[in-house]
Amino acid sequence: MTLINCPKCKKEVSDSVLFCPHCGFQLKGKEKIVKSQVKKPKKK
Repeated sequence: MTLINCPKCKKEVSDSVLFCPHCGFQLKGKEKIVKSQVKKPKKK
């Protein structure tokens, strides 16, 4: 476990958490979805 600083509140948090326990800022899971990866339903 490594400690990092939350970009919002600047308090130390574990690098394995999804949200900052102090302010609730989302630390992980904000990866951008590339449009080519999104499957569109086929029209019939």
